Amino acid sequence: MKKILVVDEDIVGGSGLSKSLETQGFLAQNQNIPGRALEIAGSHPFDLILINSDWSQKGSYPFDLTSQIVDAASGCPNIVVMSPREELPIFECHQAGASHILKMPIDMNILLEIIEHTPAK
Repeated sequence: MKKILVVDEDIVGGSGLSKSLETQGFLAQNQNIPGRALEIAGSHPFDLILINSDWSQKGSYPFDLTSQIVDAASGCPNIVVMSPREELPIFECHQAGASHILKMPIDMNILLEIIEHTPAK
């Protein structure tokens, strides 16, 4: 069973996404505190980590958080950055270590395809 970490400051949105993933048969965990997300990513192997890129729109902070999670994560999980912006920050996301970027609201069919092609640890 694939393990997924959802890192999103929006408690309701992140929790809803986690529940949707659980109904699809995945083990999903939501974290809305950046420091705690780093601890969890470093101490538990995840197959996929979803990160909301729009943390209060604090400049480059979301990309810093993404690269910190990539550095901290056990087992080099697949990283997906989610963005509500019209112009997706593709270059910045890839520079931070993300393998995919998805426009919010998330198209679950696309996310499920990414998860399907993510190898299980």
